[in-house]
Amino acid sequence: MSNREQISLRIRTLGLMPVVRAPSMEGAVALGRALFEGGIHCLEITMTVPGGVDVIRQLSASLGPDALVGAGTVTSDEQAHRCTAAGARFIVSPATLPSLVAAAHGADVPVALGALTPTEVLTAAQCGSDFVKVFPCSALGGPSYLEALKGPFPDIELFPTGGVRLETMHSYLATGVRVLGIGTALADYNLLERDGAPAVVDLARRYVAEFNRFDNG
Repeated sequence: MSNREQISLRIRTLGLMPVVRAPSMEGAVALGRALFEGGIHCLEITMTVPGGVDVIRQLSASLGPDALVGAGTVTSDEQAHRCTAAGARFIVSPATLPSLVAAAHGADVPVALGALTPTEVLTAAQCGSDFVKVFPCSALGGPSYLEALKGPFPDIELFPTGGVRLETMHSYLATGVRVLGIGTALADYNLLERDGAPAVVDLARRYVAEFNRFDNG
């Protein structure tokens, strides 16, 4: 099994992928560490974070091999190359950018191209995207839209981002998806600033418990 296949399998097993955004590099590192302490071992560090590549490098080094630290909001091959060189173990894009598949696979890591319409979903899959990020999923109905996409595309590995929260997780998982992208409902920088890292750790643990409850139910 290739490194890319092993990482893809681990992403499916872990299931929860918080989208880490913060106004500073230090804030993103602190948020990522708190999420990891709370049991979230798959972290998407967005390129909208100042010094996002360095955040990937720092978290990869400090959290060790148990953490899957990847890059999100990747919109160019150059970004993808810089991220994988810094240790990113997966690449996520908000758009259907076919060239990112070669950039990620050349580094032996998986990629999730972003898509929303049926045409974009099929195009991303045909380009070789390991996962297809359905974004913004909630804009078109959330779980009901995923179910509609699953009809013509039962074998495409979809993962939704946008609208996934603690109280909606089970509705999304019930559609058959294995990976959930979760924004500020989980990767909550404002909570970190207001109440400190322990509050984020506690929130992360609640998400993990809820995910495992569905998985074991």
